[in-house]
Amino acid sequence: MLASNKKRKKQKKLQQQLQKSAAEAKALADLDRESSSASGGSSDEGEHPDAIAERLNSHGFDEKELGFSAADLEAAMRVVKGLGSDLAAYKTRPFRELRGALHPLIEEQMKNYAVP
Repeated sequence: MLASNKKRKKQKKLQQQLQKSAAEAKALADLDRESSSASGGSSDEGEHPDAIAERLNSHGFDEKELGFSAADLEAAMRVVKGLGSDLAAYKTRPFRELRGALHPLIEEQMKNYAVP
């Protein structure tokens, strides 16, 4: 019984940390978007989904072929950048499935950069 209470407290604390991390990542992304807009930057971050879709289409990709929309890509970029800024959260159990899904992409990057 004592162990289950400890486990629940630990899970609750982890959940609070994840929520805080997500809020911090969103705040950072918002600040980046604001500074990019103010400086006239042409970063992909915060770029309108239609502009992203147009760029993907110009490279020969379309949403039906890829199985996701430009808005989905934009959301994925926010998630990956947010987790990249909080690796402790990324390493936790709630992101296990995401880590598995990213594994082939990471392996490909390692090959591209000759990482043993």
